[in-house]
Amino acid sequence: MLMFHALNLMATMLGAVVLGFGFIGTVIFGNIGNETFSLMVTIGTGVLCLSVLSCLMGCLCKGLILWLYGLCMFALGICTYMLLYYYVRPFETVVNVEYVVNESWNHTVVKTNQKLYTSNPPIDFTLLEKMLHCCGKTGPDDYDIEDLEIPSSCYVANYLETMEAEVYIEGCVEKFTKVVHKFFKAIIVVCWPLMMIEYFAAFYSFCSTVF
Repeated sequence: MLMFHALNLMATMLGAVVLGFGFIGTVIFGNIGNETFSLMVTIGTGVLCLSVLSCLMGCLCKGLILWLYGLCMFALGICTYMLLYYYVRPFETVVNVEYVVNESWNHTVVKTNQKLYTSNPPIDFTLLEKMLHCCGKTGPDDYDIEDLEIPSSCYVANYLETMEAEVYIEGCVEKFTKVVHKFFKAIIVVCWPLMMIEYFAAFYSFCSTVF
């Protein structure tokens, strides 16, 4: 029983972290990667509910109930595996990051010059510049190439106080790539042990009912 509670405690902590990453990812990345973050929220919520419920039930977790607990943990382990290999790893690639930034940039440029786009961009480019302290796709020169005025989102936040119009030099593709890689590496670091705990908890619960 001590092992059972230890597994639940570890699963609860890691589940809470995954749930937090899901909500943070939704805020940071806007309407891109919705499936990834929705699955993270689902896994985190499922692990938390299952762990807390089983801890409250305590010694009642035996027989059929323990089998159901094991099946639920095994199902969550499969979901975590899918999250790692079918959602997190593809989303982390530079190609996807470049696509998101390019699409957001194209929406911004076309809306300004031709006003053809009616749909929303993958992520608001002005917000991206403010959040990441970057300018343009590859740098401020992108605005010169498109014959556009450099927006206020490209300037350092305190430029009005210092009266020095300092522009961010680094482009958003490079900055966004760094953020995505760091964020999803952190997710991988958390999800791997969570998946191992889920499978081990399922194995332990099955063995406890047999032996």
